[in-house]
Amino acid sequence: MGGTVDEEAAAIVRGGMALIQEEAREAAEGQKHRYACQS
Repeated sequence: MGGTVDEEAAAIVRGGMALIQEEAREAAEGQKHRYACQS
């Protein structure tokens, strides 16, 4: 990375948040499909 410790920590946090948002979106999509199948 070559940045300061703070910059590296911030990058890791941003990466983690992006992953969490991606998982949340996939979970929401999965729920939509389930509801669509039930109705």
